[in-house]
Amino acid sequence: MYPNEELPKVFLKPGEMYFAEKPLLISTILGSCITVTMFCRRCGKGAMCHGLLPYYKKSHKAGKETNRFRYVDWSIHQMLERFLKGSATKTDIEVKIFGGAEIAKTSKNDDSLQSVGEKNIEAAFETLKKLGLKAAKKDIGGESGRKIFFNTFTGDVYLKRIKT
Repeated sequence: MYPNEELPKVFLKPGEMYFAEKPLLISTILGSCITVTMFCRRCGKGAMCHGLLPYYKKSHKAGKETNRFRYVDWSIHQMLERFLKGSATKTDIEVKIFGGAEIAKTSKNDDSLQSVGEKNIEAAFETLKKLGLKAAKKDIGGESGRKIFFNTFTGDVYLKRIKT
């Protein structure tokens, strides 16, 4: 089943976040990256990010890092902040997490090393916990990519697996 074709569409590239105040269909394609969606039914808003790397390091000098939305933790903080600046409360927000596949192993001989996908998953859940949020749904890990469609009007997320 695919989402409503009549909604305006936005394609989210890696390192982007989109905050929608009107009904849209946001889509993206994931491998080891993470997508987090947030939806507030009461205020009719939705947001989605496409994070490539787990944590924004505070050691980055101001002005040198131009795209902080590349980072899972930064993106989650910014999405929540946008909702809270409006009329939403944390209890209003429904969170869903997707992605974090192990597309390419970091080491064939060392199972103790985490893949980028695993690190992204860890960063998402750790950040949500720190912010007092929980994921209502998740489809994470594994070895296949995903194509995600997020309906910002209903909060529905449609997922299609991509064989690699």
